[in-house]
Amino acid sequence: MDSKTKSPELIFVAGFPRSGTTWFANIFNSHRNVIYRHELIGRNYHKFGDELFKKIKGDGGLTDDQFAQAMKVICSANIDTDKPPFFEKGLSYSKSPQFHHTCWMIAKFFPPFRPLYNHLFKIPIDRSDLNILIKETRSTVDMSSMFTSLRVKNKLLLIRKPHGSIASHLSGIKKGKMNPPGNRYKSQWFSTFEDLDYIKALDLNDEKIASMSDTEFYAINWRLYHLEMLKIKSEHPDSILCFYEDFVENPIEEVKSLFKKIGLAFSVDVEQFIKESSGEASSSSEIKGEGGEYYGVFRTASFDQDAWKSILDDKQKEVINLHTSDIYEQLLKLK
Repeated sequence: MDSKTKSPELIFVAGFPRSGTTWFANIFNSHRNVIYRHELIGRNYHKFGDELFKKIKGDGGLTDDQFAQAMKVICSANIDTDKPPFFEKGLSYSKSPQFHHTCWMIAKFFPPFRPLYNHLFKIPIDRSDLNILIKETRSTVDMSSMFTSLRVKNKLLLIRKPHGSIASHLSGIKKGKMNPPGNRYKSQWFSTFEDLDYIKALDLNDEKIASMSDTEFYAINWRLYHLEMLKIKSEHPDSILCFYEDFVENPIEEVKSLFKKIGLAFSVDVEQFIKESSGEASSSSEIKGEGGEYYGVFRTASFDQDAWKSILDDKQKEVINLHTSDIYEQLLKLK
């Protein structure tokens, strides 16, 4: 790939953990011309190499040659960033989701097969008709620089009401799907964010963090994450704020509108996935991904986005409101 070669366009989805980002990303993934890379930056950052990754995160600009090098990493297949469910694509090797899933499973449990998997499912770097969607739920720190460095065309910031995200975390802990934030993690977190104005205003220290409830810890994290989103929106005005609750309530209408904004044609495949993943239609695929109901993208028609109202008690709701309500209101005003 030389500097004049057109490469696939990038779509970037960012969102706080447990905000519906995997379901949202798979709406795009169900499109024949979109390839999904799950948590690519967070999971595969080492593949860029230290020097290139520092440039991506740091100065916000890459030379054409450096950009081409970064795109090679993004186009590479990898079992950690390729994630079922798989969908039929406009590529010769990926016309069968079943074949893709079988190869992925073999590579996952038989490491010597991985180089062949990576070769079979890499994206041709000169396919400018394709879009690559990168989804990240980890830190938004340096994300603005990543948008500029990687020349991201479409920047989508997914926002879920804090009560829903936090209740989902708490439910995951209760079900044994997630580990609670232990004191070691909290201490590392505090050392990262202790110089922020909001943390200073709370007069926090390691002892206070250790005794803090999980609900309050997640609420403060939600606030800090979305403060960064507001900053990203100011630095990249073309970023699109997408509200999870809107897409759950009217998925087809909201997706059609969003696709029109970013120049992506709405298709019958996308519509079918939306219906299947919202319980409106039975799934035609036996490959629904991993993680069952908690992590999966296929939900029943009885899915209740307002389940947090019964999961959280009044004290928990009050704590969440204390730390998040003003930021959520600011985000709503930018719709």
